[in-house]
Amino acid sequence: MRVLPLVLLLACGGGESSTATNEPAAAEAPATPTIVVRSVEFGHEVDAQGQWVGGPATEFHANDTVVLAKIRVAGRPREGGIRTRWMWRDREIATADIALGQVNAGVFWSVGQDTAIRANLNVPMLYVGEGYRLEIFGPAGMIGSFPFRVVPPEGARPSRFVRAEMFKSDPRQGQASPTRAFRPDDSVIVATQVALGHGSWFDARVTVNGEVRNELTTEIIGPPDGGEVGNAFFTIDPPTPWPTGQHRVDLILDEQEVAHFDFTVE
Repeated sequence: MRVLPLVLLLACGGGESSTATNEPAAAEAPATPTIVVRSVEFGHEVDAQGQWVGGPATEFHANDTVVLAKIRVAGRPREGGIRTRWMWRDREIATADIALGQVNAGVFWSVGQDTAIRANLNVPMLYVGEGYRLEIFGPAGMIGSFPFRVVPPEGARPSRFVRAEMFKSDPRQGQASPTRAFRPDDSVIVATQVALGHGSWFDARVTVNGEVRNELTTEIIGPPDGGEVGNAFFTIDPPTPWPTGQHRVDLILDEQEVAHFDFTVE
């Protein structure tokens, strides 16, 4: 199993119109038009008429690389715009500004008396879990937040956490005793036994004196032939150096915390 620093593997996304122009605020400016989102649907592909190929989707697989959203806005606005923001947990992964006047000029299409807008997220992979959502903003703030779910790839074997322990030296190199006490220049090694199915993700998330430090998080992604219980190791190098105090490592498997370790740096 390959251990990687956590790099969010979620790339670009957006709609299919150019960026909306922001007008300077003025006391005499006309009132901002109200934008009403009637519905949001997710799917894999649309045809030339803007209809879903295979119908809308409520969940995606971890090996999917495209997520489409069809946003239905009430009426046919000629001005104003919306911003779409794709989120995974607390991380912004893609945004796009969509000018509604351009939509109704022919960039997109109308459905009855409403306007249909397509937004897209293009990714190398998706993370298993329920942490994804599409947020939509209008001139007055957030209009709504719309979640979708990601499941393991078809045929993937189930993942399962077995156990873990914390060391200051690599137990593969000889005898090493578990510990919860470290020096400022020590690396923290977490040895685990886990079965990781295809597309599952397994993170060691670090909290330093009560502050989550995402840049210290390391990650393992389940391989296509995964599913057997095996040994996996996280090596967390000190953040030049560890500050003294009480710290923590959380082990997270497919968005579920499966173990945690509190440790002290003196």
